[in-house]
Amino acid sequence: MWSAVPNVPLDVIAMPEFKRGVAIAYCDAPGPLEKNGKTFFAVAPTPKDWSKERKESFFREYNNYMIRDLTVHEAMPGHFLQLARSNEFRAPTLVRAIFQSGPFIEGWAVYCEQVMAEQGYGGPEVKMQQLKMRLRAICNAILDQSIHAGNMSEKEAMDLMTKEGYQQEGEAVAKWKRARLTSAQLSTYFVGATEHLDLRAAEQKNSATSSISKIQRPGNLLRQPAREIRAGANWNDGFQPSELLLELRHLACGATGASRLVVTFPLVRQMTADPQPRWLCSVSCAALSAVF
Repeated sequence: MWSAVPNVPLDVIAMPEFKRGVAIAYCDAPGPLEKNGKTFFAVAPTPKDWSKERKESFFREYNNYMIRDLTVHEAMPGHFLQLARSNEFRAPTLVRAIFQSGPFIEGWAVYCEQVMAEQGYGGPEVKMQQLKMRLRAICNAILDQSIHAGNMSEKEAMDLMTKEGYQQEGEAVAKWKRARLTSAQLSTYFVGATEHLDLRAAEQKNSATSSISKIQRPGNLLRQPAREIRAGANWNDGFQPSELLLELRHLACGATGASRLVVTFPLVRQMTADPQPRWLCSVSCAALSAVF
């Protein structure tokens, strides 16, 4: 079912100090133009100024079974596998080689958590943590919208995470900081996983098996959103650079139904009263203006 293990070096490291304070762990893969680099699976230690009680709370959240689920997400068969195969993609233009789909990347990793739990990896304990992580992805999307497109307070955010998401105080404190430092990224987990699961459901409906080989071939484990794979689109099919440029600009202006490169707008609109989440559009425009 899965693609073969990539022949790419992977080092597990303590997260560099200058990158701490946003995510607990991350997979740092070589860039699309770097052909011989290593992949780093970085894990952050608890901050030195945290109290003993907060550290204990944090490690209750990231217990032995949660760490297994996190490793599926960040390493195999999550980010490490997907990003290694993505870098094998040979794009006809430099622009298409560089840009990626955040919802595809994070959605794939969240989807892999579910698939591994469904296959029995780690037993019922890991399955429980996987379900808790899925609940966290939903909370993350609500936080993302409510903080940047609304007026959610710290107390409201902490109540959401600890009382409705069953998160430990140590995790919630770190996520409150992360949510204020980023915008749009925290929504990609929920949006992307939803699209991958929709893709699997559509494939199961059309096939006697649960095969999803369409997105598991190295040539398709790349940068386009899952919904476009479901629709049969392929970024390697006949686009002219001028057409791609027009498409990117069209997206950056918030075109209805567009889903490339940023959080899918129709799903985002379901979680916010704002019919035009312009904060998402401004992020895209700022990034694209540096290229075009």
